[in-house]
Amino acid sequence: MPQPVGAIANRFLLCAIALFAAGGLVCPQFTSAEEKGSAEVTIQLHVMDESGQPIPGAHAVVAKWTGHLEPLGDFQPSDKNGQAELIFPYSDNYFYLVVRAESMATTSVYLHLDPKTASQDIEVTLRPVADSYVTVTADNRPVSGAEFSWIEFTENNGEKVVWRKEMAEALDMPWPQSDENGKLRLPPVPRDAVLDFKVIHPSYSQIRQEGKRIRDGEIATVALSPGVPVVVDLQIQNEEGSRLAEGTSVQVQMFSPGPSRGADDIIHPFLTSDGKIEFSASPVSYNVLKITTDNYFVSPTLYNLSTIPNPKLDLREAKDFSLPVKLLPKRKARGHVVGADGNGIQGAYVYASYPNTSPSDIPNSEDQDAQKIALTPGNWTSAGKGITDIDGYYELEAPAGILAVEVIHEGYFSDPTEIRFVWSGEYAEPFPNYVIHRVPKIRGKVIDQAGNPRPGILTRIRHEGRGDADPVAITDEQGEFVLKLLRIPYAAKSTGLETNLSVLAFDPASNQAGLSQFNVKDKAATKSLVVQLADKPTGWVLDHFHTAPTQEIDPLVVEEIEANKKKYAQGLPGNSVPDMRDGTWLNTEAKSLEDFRGKYVLLDFWFIGCGPCERDLPSVHAAYQAYQDLGFTVVSMHISGQPVEAVREYAQKHEMDYPIFVDGAAGTVTQAFRDLGVVGFPTYILLDPDGKIIHNDMVAVDYSLRMEKLELIHEAIHSGRKSPNATQ
Repeated sequence: MPQPVGAIANRFLLCAIALFAAGGLVCPQFTSAEEKGSAEVTIQLHVMDESGQPIPGAHAVVAKWTGHLEPLGDFQPSDKNGQAELIFPYSDNYFYLVVRAESMATTSVYLHLDPKTASQDIEVTLRPVADSYVTVTADNRPVSGAEFSWIEFTENNGEKVVWRKEMAEALDMPWPQSDENGKLRLPPVPRDAVLDFKVIHPSYSQIRQEGKRIRDGEIATVALSPGVPVVVDLQIQNEEGSRLAEGTSVQVQMFSPGPSRGADDIIHPFLTSDGKIEFSASPVSYNVLKITTDNYFVSPTLYNLSTIPNPKLDLREAKDFSLPVKLLPKRKARGHVVGADGNGIQGAYVYASYPNTSPSDIPNSEDQDAQKIALTPGNWTSAGKGITDIDGYYELEAPAGILAVEVIHEGYFSDPTEIRFVWSGEYAEPFPNYVIHRVPKIRGKVIDQAGNPRPGILTRIRHEGRGDADPVAITDEQGEFVLKLLRIPYAAKSTGLETNLSVLAFDPASNQAGLSQFNVKDKAATKSLVVQLADKPTGWVLDHFHTAPTQEIDPLVVEEIEANKKKYAQGLPGNSVPDMRDGTWLNTEAKSLEDFRGKYVLLDFWFIGCGPCERDLPSVHAAYQAYQDLGFTVVSMHISGQPVEAVREYAQKHEMDYPIFVDGAAGTVTQAFRDLGVVGFPTYILLDPDGKIIHNDMVAVDYSLRMEKLELIHEAIHSGRKSPNATQ
């Protein structure tokens, strides 16, 4: 069956978010070139011990996440009352408060901020540090030089704390290596916490262990095994024989989509020796290998995805893996983003990329081949990124030579989608001005066959392009709707934008529906659309375009889904799902999923800080609003890692009035749903009134609840669909 391109692209988005949740590749956050007019945030901190006594002389700092942890100034000491004040400028980043004290475990607290936040009072309880260690062996002998690549534990308030070596270095936190006896001491983590960790060594495969209670003394013994030797040869572009200085730190990010819960993922810095780094990978198939270092861009980044296959990253049968990469010096650049009127646009995200095949440090502008290379991850390497200030100016880092620059800003579009040019590498030469245009609001009316307005009708944008969450709306008493596109989707079968769009309208309570096509660049059409409803057969709303065939499914996507069916067999249609008891329910009197029997249930898995999850909220809310009187409900599950009050506050702010389940600190429900394929976010599962799975995106080829939840729910309700028998 044909599949909409958006559903195929969505699988890559889910992959990226899963990596973010694991602490790997993250949703992009940016720092402006010049933060003019940035509001300041004041944190009034109170530090105490477990008995409630203030801790004088504790030290605290606010750090922001911009792809790495960046402290905002020096650590500030607490006074005799355990109090400290921290002031920092607000920007569009994730912020963490890091607190440490002598003989106490270092902790971090995620700060829930928005542009209106002026101040927050925060209490932090520090726990005694444990004198703990892990014994590392291989072939029954102790191994020296091993270290943790990742540790995670849960604080008393239910918030998860994750540390990596590069974070520890940024915060001047000790990060030991195992000694000659194989004894690997823990960083300053709290006694009695439950610890998950990964141990890495250049000569062995990484290993993961979970659920270790922290106490004084040995908490675990790990036995390392040989892996696939990897050698990365770092060659500085156009400087033959020139190498990075001995001992330069080079960050490796290597991800596998396998079911090992990140055990095979490598996110760790290694030190150069003779211009190379050497480490060991697991004998699995990886889908991303990204290498970064200070002062240089590293090319290429390798991808092995359904749309960008690269067999080099399949190490299942490999004896070794050697990769030469090019280093291009980072240079500071500047530019200007303007609207059609020539005025600067604030808050636009700017990305620079350069071709993997760049022939020289400063290629000739006549090099037309590089100019024509398709702007895809397989052909181009990401350079720097930035965000425009109040006047539309930005700064970022880029290499000299051929560049492609793309600007993304909510409510705006550019056509063409990127500009390409040759840059000298000199700061005095700004990038060409980048012009963006406002995306028009789509306004219209839904009528019946007699021309009467129809209130309460679901409307949404449909297209064959590549995009994220498309807008939805329910018509008002006059049958009118307004749909706000965040941006015009990309064309799926060519470069540029997909400007031919449709509005699908359908009655939640019947099979009446209609479709109206328009060109988003036709300003007159976007102001006066009319969609006329008519009786349609059940399931008509799932026929995506009605006028043109959709793109055939990529065979690699089919292969991926077939593998998922085996990997996540418990998530196949017909099976039951784990119950939700070990946690907290909000907005409902329910105590478990069983309390919703007799209704169709959309399970919505998300977490605070997940950008795609937040962009999906309008469609989830529309589903609840439209179908709640038709034997349907939403159950929204926040995975473990945030306190209940933080989730409650977020839900109120975003008008999430449907039932919400917050997993407990132990994460038992989150863990249980991993076996069903809930490993990326957002993820959706649709249940029938008996509590059986009807649809699970991770094992579905035809349609996606991420993109077509409103239609799939409509079809289930009006066909009386029940789940098939479980297929193993």
